[in-house]
Amino acid sequence: MYQRVYLLVVAVACVCCQQQQPEKKVAVAPVEAPVSTNKTSQNIQRDSTQSALPAAALQMLQEVDLSTLWFGWGSEGISQEPAVLEGFYGADNYRFSLVFTQVRRDSLRPDVFHVRAKSRYKKLVDELTGTLTMTSMFDYYDPGRLMFQSDSTVDTLTTKAYSAYAQLQLHRTRQPIRRINGTAALDFYITQERHVGCITSPLAGMTDEEAPSRGSGLLLKGTWQNELPGPNKRFTVARDVFTIADGFLANFGVGDRGAMVNPKYRNRGWDDMWYNEEWWAEPRKPALSL
Repeated sequence: MYQRVYLLVVAVACVCCQQQQPEKKVAVAPVEAPVSTNKTSQNIQRDSTQSALPAAALQMLQEVDLSTLWFGWGSEGISQEPAVLEGFYGADNYRFSLVFTQVRRDSLRPDVFHVRAKSRYKKLVDELTGTLTMTSMFDYYDPGRLMFQSDSTVDTLTTKAYSAYAQLQLHRTRQPIRRINGTAALDFYITQERHVGCITSPLAGMTDEEAPSRGSGLLLKGTWQNELPGPNKRFTVARDVFTIADGFLANFGVGDRGAMVNPKYRNRGWDDMWYNEEWWAEPRKPALSL
């Protein structure tokens, strides 16, 4: 009798212990974000939450590729040659030129563009590589400027006008390594048919103080940083150098509508402004005649 009671008590105790035992939780391994195979992109976090832009802007950039605009192309966007950005460098505001030779939107981050570029300073040409990362995008201050653009596809009732800023990071491909850190300002439009173009001033050379690009459509400014001891020098370049010149050299533009460079600045590199010299182009291999 006592043995049966004892066994019953033990059985009840075992059941109670099993009911009070906490449920085991299964750990879930974190899902890793896909990693781009592009070596230039290895240092960029591939999580879209790292972007400074809101989700709506990222979605739009996924649908509309702005690569051609960073080339500095005109409103029609049909030119096959990149625009040369001209401007000023150093304390003496010597002529400085920059051109993007390749621009490619990142496959996972539509706000990041991988670029190759060339710069020229006192006839010295450097090859550069790096990224443009958009940091902000907002409505252009005056949509009425759309009616002055030369693009025939622009409908002022349906075309959207925007401005954007991007972080510019470039480095020279040869030793000693030198780096460019700066900011790019872009004023642009997107038509209902997803056609894109730069927004420029109604007249060439006309400065627009309200526009981030000052009326040129695309403006870059930053600093050349030396790896070796030495001063870092600032630069500013734009699609239309006359829109930014007044802040650097007085009476820079002369002649009819100020479209010619003042001859007194020839000693600062402005002696061949209108020469059709494609200094950025790769040398062509001679054709083989058979």
